[in-house]
Amino acid sequence: MLLSAESGDILVRRRNYYDRYLASRLANPLEDAKQLVLFRNIPLSDAESLGEAMHAVRGSCGKRGLARVDSAVNCGK
Repeated sequence: MLLSAESGDILVRRRNYYDRYLASRLANPLEDAKQLVLFRNIPLSDAESLGEAMHAVRGSCGKRGLARVDSAVNCGK
C-alpha cells in the first residue's frame, strides 16, 4: 500500500497570491495550498509501519480521507 511513512513526508506550501485573488472574488473562500507528498510502499503485513503511516497522515487528512485509507487497509486483510 502506498502511504506516507512519516509526518515529514507531507509538506504544505501556502499560495498566498492565489488566496488574495480568491478573497477578492469570493465572499468566503477556502484557503488554497499545494501539497507535496512522498509515498512509500508499505506491505499490508507490516502492522507496525502501517500504524506509524496512519499516524503520520492523520494531521493532513480529514475524517473522510482517513476512513478511506482505513477501509483500503482492512479490505486487504
